[in-house]
Amino acid sequence: MHYLITEADDNLATEQDQSLIADWLTICEWPTLEEVKAELGILVPDDDAYLQRAINATVNSIEAYLGRKVPAQVETHLFRLTDCDAALGYQSKVQLPRWPILEVISCIDPTSGWDINYQVDEFGMLCGRFQDYSQVQVHYHGGTCPIPDDIISVFYSIIGARWSAKDAAGGGAAAGTIKKESIPGVMAIEYFSGTEGSSTGGTNVYDPASYNFMLDPYKTYYV
Repeated sequence: MHYLITEADDNLATEQDQSLIADWLTICEWPTLEEVKAELGILVPDDDAYLQRAINATVNSIEAYLGRKVPAQVETHLFRLTDCDAALGYQSKVQLPRWPILEVISCIDPTSGWDINYQVDEFGMLCGRFQDYSQVQVHYHGGTCPIPDDIISVFYSIIGARWSAKDAAGGGAAAGTIKKESIPGVMAIEYFSGTEGSSTGGTNVYDPASYNFMLDPYKTYYV
């Protein structure tokens, strides 16, 4: 078992990282506010704050369901290794939040600065230990780029449902929005143009678990 102590560096941490982008780094992001507005046909900035909150909530809920961070990024994580297995050569398993692991930039003991031996597979790492409660700091590049279409489709379905529900509660859908979107047995969304209201129906359209048939292939499973 290991414990994540701190997390830093959600984006690029150093100038060295910045210089590597052109060579081998792929950095991805979730759809931006402007991309979401274009998808939904929203032309005015009146609801930008609401939409940004909806984007943040949707990303958080999808990543919580998947048990992973999705877009490819560079991050640094500090772990405390609390047990080991002699059969594994006295190493501990470390589950990094972003996978697949594209590149391990460094794996060190943060106290001494010494390099730590490690083995890496697509999903995690085995890190060597010097003593009980050793710490390991991993600076790595991981995640997917581009984000898979299945995940993006779920993202826009949830965002669309939130936007439609807001309009139904007080106001009409923006002109040019999608007329209808549905997944049989799961959810149905209908958007109206102009000053007409919009309606939503279905089961838990905000809940990523409702889209498990699309998301489960990308989940993290701990063994």
